[in-house]
Amino acid sequence: MAADAYTAPVADAIDLDFYFDPACGWAWRTSIWIRRIAAERSINVTWKLFSLALNNAPDDMKNDPSLDTVDGMAIERTIALARRKGGNAAVDKLYVAYGNARHGSKENYAEPAIQARCLEAAGLPASLFDEALADASTAQEVRPRRRKRSTSWRPSACRRWCWPVRTSVSSGRSSILCRAVRNR
Repeated sequence: MAADAYTAPVADAIDLDFYFDPACGWAWRTSIWIRRIAAERSINVTWKLFSLALNNAPDDMKNDPSLDTVDGMAIERTIALARRKGGNAAVDKLYVAYGNARHGSKENYAEPAIQARCLEAAGLPASLFDEALADASTAQEVRPRRRKRSTSWRPSACRRWCWPVRTSVSSGRSSILCRAVRNR
């Protein structure tokens, strides 16, 4: 194969679903990587929530109507409401702000002052956090959905960490999913 085959420009834009948990440092690092690539290539990223805590939780916790027992759920509910109010661009900006606070500065992004600063940095009203917690439908939006798995690639050696997984390639969309496997 010719050496220039690897550097040839992509003719069409690539649609990419990026599943993330705002508390996951691996997802955060991967999101930085994909943003850098998207700046150089024609990639349309759709940011989608994926709660590692809920996905790996026992059924009784998944069915808890309050979701107060799940760490980080208030942040995910805020992101869900941000999507409703400002679309994918709002999710992108808020994920950047939350990621910088939690993974960059190592701050507790659930504290009211940090929360307000993150929302302001994303161009969203500071009241959005409280609105999300007052809106019961945001809890339903972040619950894991049972769906058929169609994974085209999965590393086999990882048992403790999250990793990016490409899925749904046959449907014409690429996805990256940060997925944790409990050490058994």
